Parts: sequence; structure tokens; C-alpha cells
Amino acid sequence: MKVLAWIAFFGLVIAALARKLSVTRINIIRNGSIGHFDERGAEIMVSCSRCGIFLPSSEAIQHEGKVYCSQEHVGPPANVR
Repeated sequence: MKVLAWIAFFGLVIAALARKLSVTRINIIRNGSIGHFDERGAEIMVSCSRCGIFLPSSEAIQHEGKVYCSQEHVGPPANVR
């Protein structure tokens, strides 16, 4: 019986955490992510659409609905030989 109670407890904790993460993601999508902070005051990180590096949202460059880490990545990719 004790084991069942522990399993139920951990299941509820995991469900609560999953719900919290889901609500946070929805708020980010609704409010936009550039220059926003989460409820703890930490700045939200975004990923460059070209190279995938993460950077603070305040340092990101937005262009045509995408996020970039530098002005060089906004333009077309250079020919790679």
C-alpha cells in the first residue's frame, strides 16, 4: 500500500510540473519571446534559425518572423565548397 501511495504522489508531482511547463510555453507563444522574462526574472533564451545557437532574447535579431544570432545570419547562406 505504501508503494502505491508513493507512485501516486510522484505521478501527481510529474503531472503538475508538466502542466506548469505547458502553461509557460503557451504564455511565451502568446506574448512573443523577444525581450521577455519568465516569472523568476530570468531572461528567456531563443535559438538562431540558421545555426541553432541559443542567446538571450534581448540580443536576438528578428527578421520576417524568425530569430537570428547576428546580422550575418539574417542574409542568405554563403556557398560552401
